[in-house]
Amino acid sequence: MPAELRRVRTNGIETTVAMAGAVPAVLLLHGFQHTWQVWREIIGVLATRYRVLAPDMRWTGSDAEVGYDAATLAEDALGILGACGERCATVAVREAFVRACTGPAAPRRAFSYYRALPESARQLEAATRVHRLTVPTLAVGAHPVGDALARQLSPFTDELTSYVIEDCGHIIPLDRPEALLSVLEPFLAR
Repeated sequence: MPAELRRVRTNGIETTVAMAGAVPAVLLLHGFQHTWQVWREIIGVLATRYRVLAPDMRWTGSDAEVGYDAATLAEDALGILGACGERCATVAVREAFVRACTGPAAPRRAFSYYRALPESARQLEAATRVHRLTVPTLAVGAHPVGDALARQLSPFTDELTSYVIEDCGHIIPLDRPEALLSVLEPFLAR
């Protein structure tokens, strides 16, 4: 199922959201420095059972000068859901560190993500001192990080499922989309 592209304005930015399928919603968030297209092999399959929303994050195509910390990025995600008419969604996050900058201001905005890491770490530490992830949580890793995400999440997650996909590079949705779907679809169906 092909994705429809829609421009959405929220939280001081305007961004592109790839959309396909029907409810319930699944929000696919790419990592730094990709675009929604990192999910292109996954969207069509998931859209047969879910309404898939895959936005470009703040650092790709936005003119935002500030707001690269975890709290603002979470507000962006909530705003994107609202702008797309959704109140809640299962969220899948994909983190990667590759170069995909365009335009003269893009490197400055891209490095703003790294400059915000200390503030993001403070925000996440404060949040995890008083809140736990009480929803089912899936951590999927591959080379070179392996089970690092699962180890980071386990201290404050009540129901954590973890997989490491073998023979896979760091960009799982591109390198091994079938393997990712083999763990993601059963998790989403729960």
